[in-house]
Amino acid sequence: MRFAFCLIAFALPVEAASLCDTPDSEAVKAAIEGRWTLTETLSLENETESMMRHPDPVPITIRDGRIETPLIDSLIGRPVMLAMADAPYDVNAVDDILDATDSAELADLVSDTPCGPEGLTQLTATLRQTEGVAAHGAMTLLPYFDDRMLVITELTLRSDETVLFLTGAGYLTPLDPAVPD
Repeated sequence: MRFAFCLIAFALPVEAASLCDTPDSEAVKAAIEGRWTLTETLSLENETESMMRHPDPVPITIRDGRIETPLIDSLIGRPVMLAMADAPYDVNAVDDILDATDSAELADLVSDTPCGPEGLTQLTATLRQTEGVAAHGAMTLLPYFDDRMLVITELTLRSDETVLFLTGAGYLTPLDPAVPD
């Protein structure tokens, strides 16, 4: 009797590297460099309206210590440097943003982390006054792992007609290389 033996190899998922307690911002920037997909919920408020928006996922590029997003590109037309956050978010501040944007489920996506946001090297892209529609505020990355992170956006947008407060909570995952931009 002949038996055929087959060797079956199961590809186990590669475990993501935690970025907790990594105080070197350059090491964190190197770990997260690449192309990402941002899925975000935005809360928009002005003096008369308050609304939530769930835009389609967008590609994000982190390269050479800079972040490039469609929002930043529409406001200033170039990537923005990432720097250490001056006032990092603590767990209460993150929870407040997640609640304000009806995005509490995002906390579950990073719940296997060995630390809270205080243990992360948080990186911020700060927008200082822009021309046209004036924008002021920041987009902050909370890189829990080298394959997923939270994003908090807090901007004030001013035009001659109105002032708009934009608060966003998002989730970044590596961009699938099979998906074109």
